[in-house]
Amino acid sequence: MKKPYVIIALVAVLALVVAGVFLVKGLGSDETTDPTGDTKQEIVLVSKPNSEVDYFEYTFDGETVTIKRDGDKFYAEENVEFPLNQNAVILMLVYSSNVVSTQQVDTTEVEDPDTTFGFNESPLEIKVHMLDGTVITETFGAYNGYTDSYFFKTSAKEGVYLMDETMLNYFAYHLNELAALPTDWSEFDLYSTLQFAVKTSDNAYEFVAYGQGNPNYYDNTANNYAWFLGFPYEIPRACSTSPVQGVLKNILDLVPDVGVDYNVTEEDLAEYGLDTPKSSIYVYYVLSEETTTDVTTDSTEDTKVYTSYEYTLNMGYPVGNYTYVQLTVNEVNPESGESKPHNVDGVVYGILTETLDKILSFDASTALTMDMCKMDIATVDKVEFFYDDGTSITTVIDHKNVTEQQELLFSTLNAIVADDRTTISVTDTEPNITIKFYRNTENFSEMTMTLTEYGTQYYRLNFAGINELLINKREIESLKNVINGLEQ
Repeated sequence: MKKPYVIIALVAVLALVVAGVFLVKGLGSDETTDPTGDTKQEIVLVSKPNSEVDYFEYTFDGETVTIKRDGDKFYAEENVEFPLNQNAVILMLVYSSNVVSTQQVDTTEVEDPDTTFGFNESPLEIKVHMLDGTVITETFGAYNGYTDSYFFKTSAKEGVYLMDETMLNYFAYHLNELAALPTDWSEFDLYSTLQFAVKTSDNAYEFVAYGQGNPNYYDNTANNYAWFLGFPYEIPRACSTSPVQGVLKNILDLVPDVGVDYNVTEEDLAEYGLDTPKSSIYVYYVLSEETTTDVTTDSTEDTKVYTSYEYTLNMGYPVGNYTYVQLTVNEVNPESGESKPHNVDGVVYGILTETLDKILSFDASTALTMDMCKMDIATVDKVEFFYDDGTSITTVIDHKNVTEQQELLFSTLNAIVADDRTTISVTDTEPNITIKFYRNTENFSEMTMTLTEYGTQYYRLNFAGINELLINKREIESLKNVINGLEQ
């Protein structure tokens, strides 16, 4: 199996054929130089306009691929319907019809160049068929470690030359690896995602989105959802929206950088390390919402139909700058829980390891919220404050005439950030301050926040799914002053 970004490893064995250091010379010069020296002159081996090329064929790793074109589009003669990567083919055409070397090898004392330079075991041979009927043959030989280049010859010019790996790498594809890369392979978006998890050998975290008015201190009225963290914690813990959306956006933006294999077998998956992936990303989401008419009743009301999907991205071995990945998307029956394939399985891609590391190395603890409250005053009609000494204060919000003190209350609440957090279990201690919010939302129209003294420096917050935030007492004393100002 060939991987386009490890071509050197495949042909390095041919370098064993070359035991000595060959002298090289510049074109038109009698001066000989050590191949590791700096004396180099550009040698044009092939220079043909692309428009004069009829078609080209190349043999790589024992497979011959013939590329023909129909106008501005290219196709593979071996499989006309194959979705060919047009950009990759154009680069092949450009490099094969414009070939330049910087050094020519001195072969005056070489009896058998094909054997000596590895042309009889060529890793790549290209035949460029011109419109006038002529054929230009270009052949790569063995790898020369002294010059970090390959021996090369062409029927367009006598001699043996040194060539870097650039053109070789642009042709280092089997046909099944030349399929067009997807420009967008994730059909879900941020607002349809219900849950996602990242599991690696040394890190695992899971984020769950709660929507439709669930209690949260990010009262996002436009999208009406918030994120909570499951793994690696025993209980769900509330998260700040921005870091969670950031890591999810990195997942959404993933697009393959290299096509590796489009017809993988179980044996191939083992070779890529995808039979037992070292890392996986799981995303569960609602892809679409359709409206249908309920024909079983006389009702004219429409019934909303939701379709659920599960997205799995498995990661195998890293090779060079890339990591092998395989994507599968299954459609889930919400009633039975059964799933069926939604996309074509058996496709392996390469994604830059650096890109994946931003997701796999994400520190889930940084997403845990440190905010005391995030609530829009527009969603609240009344707030009640109860103190442990039996006193209480109530403020009613007239949304047509919100007072400055009420605005200050919500800005103060939303600005308070915890100094620390604790995982010590909650005791039966009565709260020192209880705040009740009466909201004008359909769900969770009443929400309660409690603040309980914790040691000598903090109050412990219990609100909207979290009970571990430690708020500095200075912050709470300032909040009390704002609350007392509501009575004035």
